[in-house]
Amino acid sequence: DILAIVHNTGFYEGIGGVDVINNWYGRSTSMEEGAYTGQWGSNGNQDSYTTTIENTYPSPVQNYDQVQSAVSAYTKVLQAAENNSVTIASIGELTNLRDILMAEEELFISKVKAIYYMDGSYNFGCGDSQ
Repeated sequence: DILAIVHNTGFYEGIGGVDVINNWYGRSTSMEEGAYTGQWGSNGNQDSYTTTIENTYPSPVQNYDQVQSAVSAYTKVLQAAENNSVTIASIGELTNLRDILMAEEELFISKVKAIYYMDGSYNFGCGDSQ
């Protein structure tokens, strides 16, 4: 089961694109959505694709003001999970993983069984911070 999907950069409309995809697959209301709301990644060329899918396939969520923070989404699903039962798949920046570890290290350690991530050359130093 997918428990949550969080967006990893400060791109304001990024979670709107995520919500379009969740709605397309009929799961927008069955999981937690959250977003990173910091400045990192807030400027760039992400808006072309996201704007296109948001305009073509409208959904209730358009921007990160309409969802909880990624840390809140992670905390909520981890608190409800059994120990050593959550697998995290992360694509892109490590901002949200960094933030949940800083905010709820013991909870994270007790609940997360595995982390799979794809970062590659797209990481511009985010995973190396702090």
